[in-house]
Amino acid sequence: MRSFLKILMFISILGMYYACSPESDAETVTEIPKIIFDTDFGGDADDLGALVMLHNLHNRGECNFLAIMSWSTEEYVIPAMDAVNRWYGNPEIPMGIRSHESHYSDWNYTKPLADALPHKLRNQDVPLAVGLYREILANHGDNSITIVTVGPLANIRDLLMSEPDQHSSLNGKELIEKKVDKFVMMGGHFPSGDWEWNFNGDMPGVTRFVLENISVPVVFSGFELGVKIGTGPRFHELDPHNPLYIGYMHFSEHASWMKDRYVPGKITANASFDQTAVLYAVRGGEGIYWDKIENGLCVADDNGGNQWVQSDKPTNHAYLLLKKSPNEMADIIYSLKLEDARYRPRIIVTTDGETDDKASFLRFLLYTTDFDIEALIYTNSKWHLQGNGTAWMHEMVNAYARIYPNLKIHYPAYPEPDWLKSKMYVGQLEKVGREAVGEGMDTPGSDKIVEVLLSEDPRAVWLQAWGGLNNIAQALYRIKTSYPQHKDKAFAKAHIYAIAEQDDLKDWMHTEAPEVHYILNQHQFWRVIAYRHDRKNPYKDHEIYSDEWTAKYVKNVNSFGAIYDRNQLEEGDTPAFLHFIRTGLRSHIHPAWGGWGGRFTKTGTGNTWIDAEDDGDNTKPLWRFIIPIQEDFAARMQWSNTPDFKMANHAPNVRLAHDEDLTVHAGETLLLDASPSWDPDGDALLFNWWVYTEAETFGKELKIQKYDQPMAELQIPQNAAGTTIHVICEVKDKASFPITRYRRFILKVE
Repeated sequence: MRSFLKILMFISILGMYYACSPESDAETVTEIPKIIFDTDFGGDADDLGALVMLHNLHNRGECNFLAIMSWSTEEYVIPAMDAVNRWYGNPEIPMGIRSHESHYSDWNYTKPLADALPHKLRNQDVPLAVGLYREILANHGDNSITIVTVGPLANIRDLLMSEPDQHSSLNGKELIEKKVDKFVMMGGHFPSGDWEWNFNGDMPGVTRFVLENISVPVVFSGFELGVKIGTGPRFHELDPHNPLYIGYMHFSEHASWMKDRYVPGKITANASFDQTAVLYAVRGGEGIYWDKIENGLCVADDNGGNQWVQSDKPTNHAYLLLKKSPNEMADIIYSLKLEDARYRPRIIVTTDGETDDKASFLRFLLYTTDFDIEALIYTNSKWHLQGNGTAWMHEMVNAYARIYPNLKIHYPAYPEPDWLKSKMYVGQLEKVGREAVGEGMDTPGSDKIVEVLLSEDPRAVWLQAWGGLNNIAQALYRIKTSYPQHKDKAFAKAHIYAIAEQDDLKDWMHTEAPEVHYILNQHQFWRVIAYRHDRKNPYKDHEIYSDEWTAKYVKNVNSFGAIYDRNQLEEGDTPAFLHFIRTGLRSHIHPAWGGWGGRFTKTGTGNTWIDAEDDGDNTKPLWRFIIPIQEDFAARMQWSNTPDFKMANHAPNVRLAHDEDLTVHAGETLLLDASPSWDPDGDALLFNWWVYTEAETFGKELKIQKYDQPMAELQIPQNAAGTTIHVICEVKDKASFPITRYRRFILKVE
C-alpha cells in the first residue's frame, strides 16, 4: 500500500519542476524526432512489436532511430535485437546493455529469434547502456532527443547517477536536462494504481528516484491504454521467418500469462503497451489518437504503484487518454508493423517534360507518401527530341516546399523538398530511341538506374517511362555488357511501366531484355486521362473533366495548385504511379488484377503486358475508377492547404473480420464482413461490394446479397470449383472531399 505521507512529502518539491522546465530552443529543434529506445525486450512481445514499429517509422523517414538500450540482460537479448535490426535493414543502430552479467530464460522469444535469423552481436559485444547514453547525448544538440522507455528504469537511474567522463563534463542529471527534449514512458496506471511491472522491475525505488530527479517533460502511456489494444493474430499473414511471426508465436505458446488463451498453432492477441509509447513519441497525435492530461505529477512508490497528484500550476508530467477506439488504434499499430517499409515500391521516373508530364508531376508530389523514390530523370522522346529542359522538376519542388509543412500534418512521411531534389538526374537529351543505346551513350540518369539495379536492396525497381525508354534501355545494355555476372539478378528486379510507345525501343526490349517485366499502357491512359481532344469513355461529360472542376479543386486552391499546367484533366503519365497507390486493390501485385493504374494482359512469349479489356472495352479498367481517382486528388489538394488535421478529409480504413484470401467450397454461402471498418475523421461510410469478373478465373457474373451493407453474402456457384473469384469491398466516406478505399478478397474455390 502506498504511503500518503510520502505523497505529501513529494508535493513539497513541486517547485523544482516549475523552475526547471526547459525552454525549447528553436535553433535545435529537428523536423523529425530523434529516438533512443530503452526496452526490456524478450519478456512481453509488445517490446518486439514496438521495435518493429520504430524500424518502419525510421525507414519511412518519420524519425531518426539513434540507439537501443536493453534493460534485459538475458543471454540472447542482443543477438535477437541485432537480428531484428538486420532484418529491417538497420544493422548500424548502436545498442547498449544494462550489465554484461547474463542469464538464460527458456520462455523468452529471444533465442528463437537468434536461432532463426542472421546476427553478429552478442551481449558482451555492446557497451554498457549508461556509457552509450552519455556518448549519444553529448554528440547531439540541446533539447533534441526523445527517450522512449518501455521497461523498468534502471538504465535511466544509472544515467542520472553518472559522473563526467570523456564524452561530457556534465554529470548525468545535467546531461539529461541539457540534451533531452522529453521522455515518453510506458508504465504505471493512470490516474492511479498499484503494482505495474515497468514501475517495479524487481528493483524497489528505482522509478521513484528517476521521477524525482528528472525535470524535463515526461509523458506517460499507462497500462490502461495498451491493455485495451489487442494485436498479434494478423501476423499469420507474414512469412514464418518474419521476426514478428517468430516472436509472437513463441510468446503465445510459452508466456505463462498467455497459456489459458493459447490455441496450438495460433498467435494469441496481446496487449500493445509499448507500441502506444512509440506512436506518441514519433507522431504525437494529441487530439487525434489521444488526449493529454496535464497539471499534475505522477508520484511513484517503492513497490511499483503510482498516484496522480493534481496541481493548479503546469508541471513537467502528463499522461495520455485514448481518443480513438481500441479497434482503430489496433489498425494504426498493425499498419506500422505489417507495412514493412522496406517493401514499399521503389520507383524511378523518366520524363520528357511535356505539358501533361508537368501536370502528372504535380499530382505525383502529393502521392510521394506511397513509394520510395530512387531517381527522377530528365529525358526526351520522339515527340520532344531535346526534352523540355532540366529545371522544371526543381521549380515544381520549390512550389511543393511551400505546402510541405501542411502536408506533413496529414501524413508525416512526406519527403523533404531538398531530398527530392537530391534524387534528380539528367538523362539522354540528344539522341532518341535505338540511337541512344550503346557504347558512349551513358548518362548520369542511366548510370543511376544501373546503380539502383545493382544495389543489394532486393526489392523490385519500377522504371516509369513518361517519355522515351532510352535511359532505361541504356542501363540494361550497360549491365549486360559491363556486369554480366549480375545481369540475371538485376533484370529480375527491373519492372517497366511505359506510357505509350514514345520511341522505337519496344522491340529492342523484347529482343535484348525479354525477361524484364514490361507493362505498356497504350490505350487506357489516352482515352481516359490524357488530352481532351480524343477522350472516349462514358464519363467524358462528367464534371471531373471540366475546366470549372479543375479550377475549383486544383488551380484555385493555393499557389501550388496554380502551377497546374492544364485547364482540365490532361495527365497522360499519371497511371504509371497510380499503379502503386495503396488503395487496397493490391493491383501492383499482379498486372491482371486491375486498379487505379489500369489492368493488363500478357502477350507473346516474353514478359510483356498490354491493355486488358473489361467488358470488351480496353479503356474500362481505368475509367471505372476515374471518379474516385479525381476525388482523391481533390482531397489531397486540401491537405496542401490547411495545417489543421480536422479541416481536411482522410482515407477510410477498410478493416475485415476475416482474412483477405480465403479458401471456400463450391455451393456454400459466404459471409463477407467489413463491419470493423472505420473512418479517421468520424465520417459515415458507404459500402459497395462487387465482383471483378475480368480479374478472376471463374469469369462469370455473380450477385452479392446486401451489397451496400458492411456485411454481405455471396453464394459460391457449384461449377466454380477449381477457380478463383475476386470480390471488391469498396468503401467511401461521406465527406465534402470524399475518399474511396478498397479491400480485395481472392476466393479460392474447392
